[in-house]
Amino acid sequence: MGAFLPGGSDFALPSRTAFYALGGDWTLTSGLRLIGEAGLGSTRIEGRFLSMDRAAISSNWRLGLLTGCSALCDRISFTLAQPLRIENGRFSAYLADVPADYFDPLTYSRRSFSAAPSGRQIDFILGGERYLWGGSSVTLQAVASREPRHVADAAPEFALIGGWRRRF
Repeated sequence: MGAFLPGGSDFALPSRTAFYALGGDWTLTSGLRLIGEAGLGSTRIEGRFLSMDRAAISSNWRLGLLTGCSALCDRISFTLAQPLRIENGRFSAYLADVPADYFDPLTYSRRSFSAAPSGRQIDFILGGERYLWGGSSVTLQAVASREPRHVADAAPEFALIGGWRRRF
């Protein structure tokens, strides 16, 4: 916590990450817009105690529709999204073995485990925005998450998110 570890040290965690993203906003009709974005990342770890057999690949995406709404709000949106998720990759760590007896010498072995989660979280988001006086606005979003935290067979989770913002 807060200590400096030189890059060449055995305890350093040398990793390299590259992340690429692409997004767009397209007008479909006079009041309907389609927004989308996708990202893809690659992380490599090559340390003495923690490494990866091959690069971990991660991804995220979002696709949404925006339109005007005259009754209760000024803008309404419906979005489908997958938060950042590791798609594949295996960690390999050099860890202590459990001794058979209290006074046995300490031994170490290399163990591997998958970085990919068991499920895929998909968020369904319904949002609305109402413009107020003086350049401010109020937003409200209802979110339903399938397989939250990318855990297979996890019970769905729901959230209601509100916000207020003001331009200045």
